[in-house]
Amino acid sequence: MRKDYAKFWADYFPIVIRRRKRWEKADPRRNPSTQICPLNRSQFQIWLRNCAPRGAPRVVNVPESVVEAIRLDLPRTFPNNQYLRSERVRNALGRVLYSLAQHVPSVGYCQGLNFVAGLILLVLKDESKASDLLVQIVRQRQDYYNESMSGLQRDTKVLQWILSKECPEVVRTLKALDVGLDLIIGKWFLCWFAEVLPLEVG
Repeated sequence: MRKDYAKFWADYFPIVIRRRKRWEKADPRRNPSTQICPLNRSQFQIWLRNCAPRGAPRVVNVPESVVEAIRLDLPRTFPNNQYLRSERVRNALGRVLYSLAQHVPSVGYCQGLNFVAGLILLVLKDESKASDLLVQIVRQRQDYYNESMSGLQRDTKVLQWILSKECPEVVRTLKALDVGLDLIIGKWFLCWFAEVLPLEVG
């Protein structure tokens, strides 16, 4: 399933860029290059409490295919954000994702995690803590990002059931259009809505 998602993301990325340009044209006052996700002090402390040390890496050498996937996704990560667009921070983001691949080799890297890592780095402004937090969170959700994506499939079925009870018209429409719910919500769930919602909403 992860290969299907990678293909979907490759086709979907140009749509993301076009949508961003439409938003900017519709509301010139929005400045996505400087937007951040503000957290109040208590929220910030909750994030930091989850930054348990990563411990020793499970593997030292990450497969070249994973390194290449990370490299390709770095410039795609919030490309309009001034902070994340700088070479220094982009390199830090690459190291955060590489560290994840070292500490959780069963996942390695999955497209979409770059947005999660980028948001964490944007908020914490600390590479080490961002790595700690990302590793801890992904360790708890490995079934979302492994080859089978069983966690994502499970939660998709749960949402499908809820929609069938609460919004049956939506289910009928998707079925008539032959559109799978997983293609719509996969990116939302894998990225924790970090890419599809404005950063100030996160």
